[in-house]
Amino acid sequence: MHAPAAAPAVNAPVTAAVTAPAEAPRHRVVALLGAPQAPFELACAAEAFGTQRAALPSYYEFALCTETPGPLPTTLGVPLLVEDGLEALEHADTVVVPGWHPPGSPAPTPVLDALRTAHARGTRIVSICTGAFVLAQAGLLDGRRATTHWARTAQLAAQYPALEVDRDVLYVDHGDVATSAGSGAGIDLCLHLLRRDHGAAYAAQVARHMVLPPHREGSQLQYAAAPAPARADESLAPLLDWAQERLGERLTLDDLAARADCPGAPCPGASPNSSAPAPASGCWPGASTPPGPCWNRPTCRWRPSPPGWAWPPPSTCAAASTPRSAPPPAPTAAPSANASTSARAPAVRCRWHRGKANRPSKPPDPRCRVTRRWTG
Repeated sequence: MHAPAAAPAVNAPVTAAVTAPAEAPRHRVVALLGAPQAPFELACAAEAFGTQRAALPSYYEFALCTETPGPLPTTLGVPLLVEDGLEALEHADTVVVPGWHPPGSPAPTPVLDALRTAHARGTRIVSICTGAFVLAQAGLLDGRRATTHWARTAQLAAQYPALEVDRDVLYVDHGDVATSAGSGAGIDLCLHLLRRDHGAAYAAQVARHMVLPPHREGSQLQYAAAPAPARADESLAPLLDWAQERLGERLTLDDLAARADCPGAPCPGASPNSSAPAPASGCWPGASTPPGPCWNRPTCRWRPSPPGWAWPPPSTCAAASTPRSAPPPAPTAAPSANASTSARAPAVRCRWHRGKANRPSKPPDPRCRVTRRWTG
């Protein structure tokens, strides 16, 4: 009789029947730095490729290298410790040149040779901002479109005529070589590379962690040109500015008219001694200048007619014979048919105040238009 097999312990580990697949090798990104190094452009690449995020898979390894390892000067004045030399480029899948200072200065020959060798091996070469000058020196941009900071595009085109400089894009990606415009456009290029490597969903999640828009097209302008300021109204803008500076003072309409240099003027085609001025639309006898912005606004005050001017005004100006020195009476509404003959008709809401008429009620009474014509 065979002894029964021993039952497994309750807490004994159960061996998995299927072995988990080995983790795929991560994409190695190496930033090639120069002295002095600009921290912002370096941070663009480090934030996109070198930051570990808990909720997202990690597809990249990020490292730094320079020609001479050790303390590396930066544009901030604080040195950055870089431990790896140019040999780190031999194992890189992507090389990023995050700016180069001063722009257009010659890069060391070993740096250029290392870039050419990495590119010939199939490594993707990326520049941010003025790093495009180093790629151009290495000959990686000859015959290709490229971009850099908009303030340096003319310099790049002048120093390297073999390449086509596009100053109106955020980045240019040829697959094996990519260049970005200045500063913040480096983030756009890095997010574009994430999208190309691992899809739009992954790039959008990284952008969300960075609190950035998920995507900006590379063909977008680097910056919006400031629109030309609209031409100010030559008659009112200076007057309004002058009055705004004196809000604590009591300004009358005469003060504003004097400041605006808006005196009266003779009607076109009329002489001071004429008894019947030539009709002119919007023209008042007694004016000393042709009808202008002041006479076309209800804010112009009444002025007595100068000596030598005849009255009444031409029929095209107003059909009234009241002297200009006194405003015409406000029109009143006609009495209704049902109203008593002794009852007073309601007044039209169009009265005089400081030389101008209030706006008529709705619907506007047509008689208010005649009243407003007295104001010019």
